Amino acid sequence: MKKMSWGVVWILCLALGCTVENDTLSDDRTSDDGSAPIESIKQQAENTQPEGTFNVTGIVVDESGRPVEGALVSLPPGYGLNRTTDANGHYRILFDPRWVLPGMTSYVFARHRGRSFASALPVKDLRSPAKVKLVKGIRLTGRVTAEDGTPIDGVRVRLALRQKEEGWSAGVGEEATSDSNGVYVFPAIPAGHNYLLGLAADGYGPKGRIEVPALSKPGATVWAPDVKLRTADRSVGGIALGPNNQPIAGIKITTEGYGQPNRSARTDKDGRFQISGLCDDKVRLIAHDDGLAGSDETRAGERDFELFLRHRMGQCVIPGEVPSLLNKPLPSLDQAGVDLQADGLRNKPILVCVWSMGYVKWRDGMRQLAVRQKELTNRGIAVVAIHVNPYNEEHHRKWVERNGIRFIAKQAPRTSLKDYETPIRFSINLGAKEWPWLILTDKDHI
Repeated sequence: MKKMSWGVVWILCLALGCTVENDTLSDDRTSDDGSAPIESIKQQAENTQPEGTFNVTGIVVDESGRPVEGALVSLPPGYGLNRTTDANGHYRILFDPRWVLPGMTSYVFARHRGRSFASALPVKDLRSPAKVKLVKGIRLTGRVTAEDGTPIDGVRVRLALRQKEEGWSAGVGEEATSDSNGVYVFPAIPAGHNYLLGLAADGYGPKGRIEVPALSKPGATVWAPDVKLRTADRSVGGIALGPNNQPIAGIKITTEGYGQPNRSARTDKDGRFQISGLCDDKVRLIAHDDGLAGSDETRAGERDFELFLRHRMGQCVIPGEVPSLLNKPLPSLDQAGVDLQADGLRNKPILVCVWSMGYVKWRDGMRQLAVRQKELTNRGIAVVAIHVNPYNEEHHRKWVERNGIRFIAKQAPRTSLKDYETPIRFSINLGAKEWPWLILTDKDHI
């Protein structure tokens, strides 16, 4: 097989959250079945500064051009961390461009809470120092109550900049807290932009994506829509059962659900669990343990729910062990519409990514792979992505185009949108033990 830089492999793994199958990663870098140990990959990442990072610098001034000390600066849609300007108005922020995907506009988001001035400057090249002039900002305020109208003290309210045209929203490092009257205040945010609010409080269900439309009148006080939070005083309990219907001890159970707090608990020695602090509504329970996974929905208040864990991939059960492809030819991809003998793939190493659009982190991984396509191309490696979960073909095509994906991106075969079995069989035939899964071949596609 063609030798490939270990650094390139672990960067791709971290971007996609996946495992690599490739016998060039030999010796102590691979297990007997050829899967790269993620622990080793993460350790390397922690000890290595990411390539391509750079410092974003600039100056914040007031309307008279004088430097502003103590202004907060962040860089959405990148990091949501704040940095404070020094006595000369200068800021310096370490930036990783991999967090900003193709087509996204970066902003220097600056504000001075004490002086009620703010600005959000769109920047094409973050490598060039920017001069940000603060102008009169908007004072954004709102009120939070329980469902019975009682004000809630201590609600954490986070602010996100929303870019409708480009389809993203990102935190800007701003958080306010409600007082005894349930009122919160953001003293200075830039005018002329759309925002989203997310609210969370102990003992209540969270509330997200509260829209604040763009208002262009600087100096105005804007009231966000009133928000009512649901009391989280319910619990859910039950037992986690494995493939042989035997209780599983010590497994972590987490909760998901719209408007539900994220809670977790571990099963006891008898496989039983109890999770409190939930709202009176539907809740999804999720568990993972050594190749097993379980996910099911119930309602808060249930005391004897049975959560079954099975060998799973996506939404389907995997029957038995998945055979390894190490040292074997790559199976035909004709069913997915990929000709391995086509001009663009013949006599080239191929990186095949088997993935699903089911989770945000997997979609983000594909975007990161798109960012790194040029690097792979320069190394003579072709990229082929096979989407496995059933998904509308037109929606898949538009998503690929919208996210700047230029490599081959196809869908696994299926008989209908509800056909999970055929894509799973196709995935197993490629030796994929989980999603996402990377397969690196040599130029002979072995």
